[in-house]
Amino acid sequence: MPMSPSVLIVDDEPSARDLCAAILKPQGYRIVLADSAPNALSLIQARSVDVVLTDVCMPGMSGMELLKKLKENT
Repeated sequence: MPMSPSVLIVDDEPSARDLCAAILKPQGYRIVLADSAPNALSLIQARSVDVVLTDVCMPGMSGMELLKKLKENT
């Protein structure tokens, strides 16, 4: 049986992460949560994900910077 696609949800607002997870999980996606871009980078080094859903405005490193770093590493 093939594994369900995984979605990494990155947002500094817990309610936004939880809402996205609540919408996607019943659709069969495996959910991985991160509260910041640096934490997301660490998670991605430890496991593979199929999709990254990220907030754009976060303290420290923005979602756009996160996506740029992910693109550089692929």
